[in-house]
Amino acid sequence: MADTARHIIGRHPLAGAGHIISISQKIGIEGLLEGFLYNLEAEGKSETTIGSYAHAVRRYVKVASAHALPTEPSEITKDHIRIFLAQLRQDGLAAVSCRDYMVSLGLFFKWLMGEGLLAQNPCDGIKTPRPDRKTKKGLTIDQVRDLIKVVDREPDNAKALRDMLIIYLLSDCGIRASELCDLELADVDVNRLEINIRQGKGRKQRRVAFGTRTRTVLWSYVKLVRGERPGSLIQGMRGQPLCRTSLAHLLNKLAQATDWPDKHCGPHKFRRLFAVESLRGGLDPFRVQLLLGHEKLDMTRLYAAELSLDDAIEAQRKVSISDRLK
Repeated sequence: MADTARHIIGRHPLAGAGHIISISQKIGIEGLLEGFLYNLEAEGKSETTIGSYAHAVRRYVKVASAHALPTEPSEITKDHIRIFLAQLRQDGLAAVSCRDYMVSLGLFFKWLMGEGLLAQNPCDGIKTPRPDRKTKKGLTIDQVRDLIKVVDREPDNAKALRDMLIIYLLSDCGIRASELCDLELADVDVNRLEINIRQGKGRKQRRVAFGTRTRTVLWSYVKLVRGERPGSLIQGMRGQPLCRTSLAHLLNKLAQATDWPDKHCGPHKFRRLFAVESLRGGLDPFRVQLLLGHEKLDMTRLYAAELSLDDAIEAQRKVSISDRLK
């Protein structure tokens, strides 16, 4: 691994035009990927981001192996990438997921070019499928109430308190699944009713607030179940940190016990609920953007697509200029 890193991190002294192919073939795509991931880590990318890049490259290798496509980067052409894209679509991936794969692959090849290990990027100029224009729906407040009723029927009080806290934090704070799982007890300020998000997307820190009811549930969970030892705030029933997979399974299991027609409940649906209700409550998009940790306002505007004209008129009434002249 150390030898591979020395060959890859930084431009290799022999990586002229006559040595690109030989060096690349000697290292192999897995070794090249290793160097790429080292570089991402050096840039401060999060574990989630690094994992998504690695998954994209390895997905290409898997498809290439099944369809006799080359895996040596210098031998990969635009046609090979198009075959890969077509296979992703046949596998049922949404257009936005295909685009994400293309972005990750393209950046991997771009990094190889910067290191002098690839002459051209085979992803350049390839059009990805147009993303579906469906507006994804978040939960409603009534659906959150339904989930709380399911938790209330849980015979294990310790588990019920933990699951209740999860629902309250996701609803109240609009945080990502990874941010919830990364929370530590020390990140919570019960006096200021705030949470410090240390490991947001792109390793950006921010603070979010929570309500007094959430504080009550939090206090009960810490005092009666978790204890005040340092470490992860949300834990499994054996004391291990809760992972995103377990979180998704937990929420879907709760949804299965409701009478909803669609019984899927991912953690991101709470985030959409938070965004929509914050906008309905009068928060402007710029403040909602800050609370959600979005780098660009465009993403916040996608969440706002769920708002209706009635929502806009109600907000307009609250800021009527003539009423303020009285």
